[in-house]
Amino acid sequence: MSPPSQSSLKEQIRQSLSSVSLPSIPPDILSKLAALSTSLRLTPSQLAEAWEAHSMTKNVDQLNDVTYLGYRSALTKEAESRGVNIDSSTNNANKVVVKRTGLGKRTAPSSSASISPIPTKRGGAAGGAGAPIKLDGNAERDGLS
Repeated sequence: MSPPSQSSLKEQIRQSLSSVSLPSIPPDILSKLAALSTSLRLTPSQLAEAWEAHSMTKNVDQLNDVTYLGYRSALTKEAESRGVNIDSSTNNANKVVVKRTGLGKRTAPSSSASISPIPTKRGGAAGGAGAPIKLDGNAERDGLS
């Protein structure tokens, strides 16, 4: 048995969805539904049942560009749970491919000289570097003249 033609499939989808209180479907959405029906191997009546459940769950009454995205997502998840191998021609349009390469093993630079930290000066007696300075308002006594 050969699959129905695209126009015949669209008409069947329109009729099935009108039976579940969705009389008006924009032509671009209808085309997307036909492609989705083919890729997910769903009949028009299955699409209608899924729309009815989705619309009640999400409290939506129109199928437009915004609500279609949620509907498509719900159908795709359902199809994946049934083990349907989803046709990549319709679903890869919104996927991002990330390729990561391994970083490999990190190595130290090859140098015969070793790097050591710069020594800091420490002062022990009053007035030496690092000694605390008292600021009590007497500049002469504090050494700040």
